[in-house]
Amino acid sequence: MSDLRNLTFEHLLNYIAVVETGSFTRAAERRGVGKTTVSDSLQRLELELGATLLVRTTRRISVTEAGASFFETSREIVSGDRAIDLIAEGVDVAIRLGELADSSHRAVRIGEYSKWLVAGPDFVVRNALPEDIGDASNLAFVGLSVLAQPSRFELCRAAGDSHEIEFVTGLFADTVYACRAAVAEGAGIGLLPDFSVRADIAAGRLVRVYADWSTAPMTIHALLPPGRHTAPKVRALIDMLQDHSRVASR
Repeated sequence: MSDLRNLTFEHLLNYIAVVETGSFTRAAERRGVGKTTVSDSLQRLELELGATLLVRTTRRISVTEAGASFFETSREIVSGDRAIDLIAEGVDVAIRLGELADSSHRAVRIGEYSKWLVAGPDFVVRNALPEDIGDASNLAFVGLSVLAQPSRFELCRAAGDSHEIEFVTGLFADTVYACRAAVAEGAGIGLLPDFSVRADIAAGRLVRVYADWSTAPMTIHALLPPGRHTAPKVRALIDMLQDHSRVASR
């Protein structure tokens, strides 16, 4: 089997959606991404696993024996966007972005990230982006609805100055995946975590706009239940995330 560290939770979630819906189209709709993204995820999974997971014909999708086994394993992994109670829900580890609230939980630093302003290539072509970021507030905006202030942000740049921007019009979704998909389709500008858009920028699916501006760096932590013991599988996950964070920040 190949090195699975190249895979992400997004690959697993896309695969689960395909199996549960029985369709690449419906899986893409559920995930808020393009059909090509789902198809590419499956190809990457099969390449890394060295096994055929699905058999596709013009009429249906069939799950292979290896695919069924991998599906059941994938469904057991801890992944969600909502805030959870680790102890009450029996969760091994949660990933928290930004400042941590005081609690008895253990926290392990994974790395840090910033948020970048990005837009789809078509949006950039169709709209005259003002040179001054202070005049960008009237541009269509795609925001994350779960934030306390989903359309107001403090941005800074290397020169040391900062600017608060509040977008006037917006489309809001409750997951980063959905926001990124909407931005890629030209719905507006988005302010998204750098780790979630680097690959899209490199592939030309997104364009970083006002590239000298970003949010101040924020921390990423793994949050663990109280106690001294860390299960080997949790330790392995944390090590993998720390390695991935170091590589991504280079």
